[in-house]
Amino acid sequence: MGAIAAALVLAAGLMLWKGLTPESVEAPLPAAEFEIPAGAPVVGPTGDEPVDVGGDTMTAADMGPDTLFIPQLGVYMPVEADDSFVPSKYEGFDTLKVPSDATHAVRFAGGAPMYGGQSGVTMIASHVSTSTGWGALRYLYQLTGGEMIYTKDSAGQLQSWQMTAMRVEDHTAFPQDYWSAEGARQLVITTCGGAVNAQRLFTQNIFAIAVPVDPLPKTAEQLLSEEVVTHLGDIAVRKHAEATAAAEQARLEAEAAAAADDASEDEEAAE
Repeated sequence: MGAIAAALVLAAGLMLWKGLTPESVEAPLPAAEFEIPAGAPVVGPTGDEPVDVGGDTMTAADMGPDTLFIPQLGVYMPVEADDSFVPSKYEGFDTLKVPSDATHAVRFAGGAPMYGGQSGVTMIASHVSTSTGWGALRYLYQLTGGEMIYTKDSAGQLQSWQMTAMRVEDHTAFPQDYWSAEGARQLVITTCGGAVNAQRLFTQNIFAIAVPVDPLPKTAEQLLSEEVVTHLGDIAVRKHAEATAAAEQARLEAEAAAAADDASEDEEAAE
């Protein structure tokens, strides 16, 4: 089994490596790591319209409690909370207890919640594959930034996120702050990726990182539409100003012509 996370922790004076270890076959990595500003134009479906999720359809509003929804990937999966660790196949490692069903995920219960909060990391992990096939996060590596992601907590409260960064690390270099309930507010979704070693264990982790957004960022189409409306508005204002100026010029010319006629009539009367 390969590791999708490893965390160095201190427990009873001993250093233990915590790892997430799914069975796997080789899985692709992102083409490149990246980070984009929050609030960038939305990429892909917003979650407002139904998206196919493996033969069914889903919207953000229709999500059930304790679920994760990634419209761009057609991913909709249940998420259970757990902070327990179990022995892994790595010697000297313990692993966060991840559901054996790769269509399910686990949220590290010691971190931040699925909804709300001003700080900390909501860390969600799932197997990229098992001995029976690929998991729901098989295509996590394909996210390019700007995609919308949604989580709902056990009370059915919906949290909107926008994907802003992709990171790849060796599983022995799991970022320690991803286990924290403090620090910058983030959603981190992780699964295995890359090559497998001789024991068919993954050696790397993929991290899709998102930040909370409210209100939702606008799509590129919405921004373009607003630019068009603004441009058309500018044209209308300019044309109105031109028409007003032309009307004023015509009025002045008419007054000048009338004054000239009056002057001519006065001259004729004087003769």
